[in-house]
Amino acid sequence: MRSHTQRLPFLCAAMFLSGCSASSGTETGDGGRGGVANASGGMQSSGAGGTSFAQGGSSVAKGGSTPGGAGSGGSPAGGSGTKSGGGSGNQAGQGGQGGSANRGGGTSAGGGPTGGAMAAGGRSAGGTTAGGTTAGGTTAGGSAGANTVGGAITQPSDPCAPRAGYRNLFAELLSKSEAEIDAKFDAAFQQLFKGSSSEKVYYESGSDEAYILDVNNNDVRTEGMSYGMMITVHMDKKAEFNRLWKWARTHMYQAGSGYFGWQASSSGQLRSTGSAPDGEEYFVTALILASKRWGDGSGIFAYSTEAKNLLTALATKGDFDAGSHLVTFGVGTGYSDPSYVLPAFYEMWACFDSKNAAFFKSAVTAGRQFFPKNVNSTTSLCSYLANFNGSPHSNGPDFNSDSWRCVGNIMMDHHLFHADPWQATFAKNYAAFFKTQLALRPMPDEYRLNGGVKVTHDDPAKGLIAQHALVAFGVPASEGTLFVQALWDLPIPSGNYRYYDAMLYMLSFLHVSGRFRIY
Repeated sequence: MRSHTQRLPFLCAAMFLSGCSASSGTETGDGGRGGVANASGGMQSSGAGGTSFAQGGSSVAKGGSTPGGAGSGGSPAGGSGTKSGGGSGNQAGQGGQGGSANRGGGTSAGGGPTGGAMAAGGRSAGGTTAGGTTAGGTTAGGSAGANTVGGAITQPSDPCAPRAGYRNLFAELLSKSEAEIDAKFDAAFQQLFKGSSSEKVYYESGSDEAYILDVNNNDVRTEGMSYGMMITVHMDKKAEFNRLWKWARTHMYQAGSGYFGWQASSSGQLRSTGSAPDGEEYFVTALILASKRWGDGSGIFAYSTEAKNLLTALATKGDFDAGSHLVTFGVGTGYSDPSYVLPAFYEMWACFDSKNAAFFKSAVTAGRQFFPKNVNSTTSLCSYLANFNGSPHSNGPDFNSDSWRCVGNIMMDHHLFHADPWQATFAKNYAAFFKTQLALRPMPDEYRLNGGVKVTHDDPAKGLIAQHALVAFGVPASEGTLFVQALWDLPIPSGNYRYYDAMLYMLSFLHVSGRFRIY
């Protein structure tokens, strides 16, 4: 989704446009604690504490342009800045994908203020881990079989068969009880969905709608809406799920393409008609799970019908590349965002939708083959943007806040399907790299793929720490426990940047607790 680090989908230097004039896509807002960070093609801005650069400063789309904002202050204390709302810029004829500047005040590896960026955006207790020991026992030899998860659960080789179980890493590795886990997660839900206006990210609208607010940017994004639906279906919160779905379907849906405009105001005014495919991916998967859990209703609450219609759009209208079968960064972009690649979801889609099953089975294979080509073989860091052959794209070659989600995508697939042996290698390298980073203060949260630090923050990135925990599905207990403990110890995300951190926190908690089920 276009929400975390300042977006770089199209720069002024790109050959799509001859100029970078804006028509009306710029929206003034809180640019973070020190403006926005530097990236190629960025717009320069000077401030009281020095010079900062807009990461993705100009976000130019094929049919128009939306300028990214430049932070008004270069000092770590920072001030307000400008972000691009996507407004009337176009991407292949669709709404522009302007970026947002959040979580400013970071420090670059060189020590200068960069104004970093982040958006804001069956339980198996007592099971065994691969090569590790838990209350349930010890695995032999430290490695799992082709379809064995953590040495404790052997999943059916048929991806459409019910899963044999779901590991609960809080119970396995931390000896937490179900009551403790439920209490912790319920507290997060109460604060983030039902808390005061200064605490929550879920806001009800009218009698039967609700939205997830990107608090810092004061807007609504398909990313957050679809994440909210995924969280509520797994928590059996049907009323909240339906409110979110009705808001998205009413205010963001594009009948012509079957997609959703990625950004809107909290009053329901669409700011961009362009699709950000991660939103569609989570929407459709949440709808499938809602149909399985609650059954279908009528109209837009006929979940299975809505899901199948959206799957047909995904397979045929450009959010997936027809040649490579990889998800794109948006219709007409010609490249991908690795954090959008979700092989586990595609397995579910192929089982659910016979009409498009062949396409999505190809997407499963393409997704699993893509990651080894993209991530660094030593650090396991993925790039923000990538060509369809897996090589980092020049507009986003480094690891940023979008990239935080790659580990979650890969390890979700490992946990639920365990069909790709390479994922264990990925997990080993990822854990080894971040083991050295987790306790650093200021904490790095943006890297070059070789592990070189780009941006650090005194306030640790809670969304990144939360996603780290999923790596424990693929490594021995001795390597995974510290990451699960770090998630357990995180405070519930709060403050002006709580939106993206909160969404990743709750999704990670679902997976790690064994509460993310595919029914």
